[in-house]
Amino acid sequence: MQPVDYTTLTAACSELRATWVPGRTEQVYQRDRYTIAIALRTLNGRGWLTICWHPQAA
Repeated sequence: MQPVDYTTLTAACSELRATWVPGRTEQVYQRDRYTIAIALRTLNGRGWLTICWHPQAA
């Protein structure tokens, strides 16, 4: 598993903020035990944000 440090977390937050804020949640699907897909609508259109995790990486 790849470790996540403060710099990586800050970069991810910055990218999410630039792409998805302001945005509104339209749909949420749980694709499997460790993955959710969130449909978001922004001023620029609609897209999907996929979030994956695994308990061994916690």
